[in-house]
Amino acid sequence: MKNSSTYKATDIIAGFECRPGIYTLNGASAMLKAVNFTIHSANATGCSVVLFKRGETEPFAIIPIPDSYRIGDTW
Repeated sequence: MKNSSTYKATDIIAGFECRPGIYTLNGASAMLKAVNFTIHSANATGCSVVLFKRGETEPFAIIPIPDSYRIGDTW
């Protein structure tokens, strides 16, 4: 795993520090001091990471993934 300094945030989205992820990792992947989220969808027109606190039914955060983070069918 690379040093966490390699993965510095480039954007603030919905109050969270974000950056484009590692597109070869599928799903949610724990990183040093971060989590990488990657999904593949041929028909998606948008993508958001929806975060819930344990035991809650309402999300505490919805982070829309910018179109600029998309590569082909990968968000």
